Amino acid sequence: MMKIRRRPSEVLILNTADGQVRIERGLNGRQIKLAIDAPKSVEVLRGELIERKMDYELPDTADD
Repeated sequence: MMKIRRRPSEVLILNTADGQVRIERGLNGRQIKLAIDAPKSVEVLRGELIERKMDYELPDTADD
């Protein structure tokens, strides 16, 4: 895991095979705001949604 610090005016860019993912940071009182601009092929989910998604996925029933 990479951890970095960014000032509100600084941007983080991730290069992917489908294009760039641009992440901007802002402050709103005690909350941090993130603006994420990514290609449609990039799925952007909050951590708690990933956990919820995993809870609802059906187990693989394919025969070996």
